[in-house]
Amino acid sequence: MSQNSEPTHKHVSLAQAILAPLNAIFQAQVQASRAFLNYVLSMGFHHTFSKEEIAKIRGDFAKVDENESIRKQKTDWDEANKQKAAAGEKIETEFKPDLKDFSPEDISAYHDAKRHLNHFEALDQIQAHREGKQLLEPGKFKELVRQNEGLFTQNFRTILADGSEQEIHIPTLSLLPMKPLAIDEANFKFVMSLNTEYSSSEGSTASGADKKRPWMAIEPREFTGAISKRNAITEESSIEIEIKIAAAPLPAGLDAMLTTLSQNVRTEKVKE
Repeated sequence: MSQNSEPTHKHVSLAQAILAPLNAIFQAQVQASRAFLNYVLSMGFHHTFSKEEIAKIRGDFAKVDENESIRKQKTDWDEANKQKAAAGEKIETEFKPDLKDFSPEDISAYHDAKRHLNHFEALDQIQAHREGKQLLEPGKFKELVRQNEGLFTQNFRTILADGSEQEIHIPTLSLLPMKPLAIDEANFKFVMSLNTEYSSSEGSTASGADKKRPWMAIEPREFTGAISKRNAITEESSIEIEIKIAAAPLPAGLDAMLTTLSQNVRTEKVKE
């Protein structure tokens, strides 16, 4: 059937007609929940990269870093630093390649990859410290953990009344508004023209039991038909749905976590 052809089955059962908008509402609620969870994770926590993502990041970096022109620039940069060191001059600590021959997309990918690789290196240092393979100074270890692992934090310094300097660390999630949205109420109505009426023989029963249910005063019937026009001249077939959105209560786990984070604001006196 071509994309522009009319559907061959226009009639639906009454149950299908009722279920369709209900199913759409449930799907919308699932998407709203996913969007809220994504908001919490992206704003509050460092991303955990998959092996595929890490491989792509390394590939984006290598595309520029292993280019012949960049290698030559790096060789010249190393040689210039050697000459400066021999002359007692200050050397450059970071190589900054000239990327004028690369496309804007490659340049952007290169800088993103370089930032991520620095993050991976910091995680390796943290792991090595914890395993006792390469111990770091306590202050540097704490800073690496704060910047690269777990929760995002907002860090700033302030001067106290006695003139001393204090550093404050606040978990980012404790500063953000947290109002998950949910469908609080939904009303829908439609007009359906009946096409067929029939008895339903579907439904599960116990093994050996009589399919006719004696406790039913009226045998259930099912209908099929089409969503119809109220006025065939002026109106099109439609289902009217009214949705009311409201703020939902915070999930218990998230509420407990935010309470803990709010109580975990840390202050440290800056060493002079």
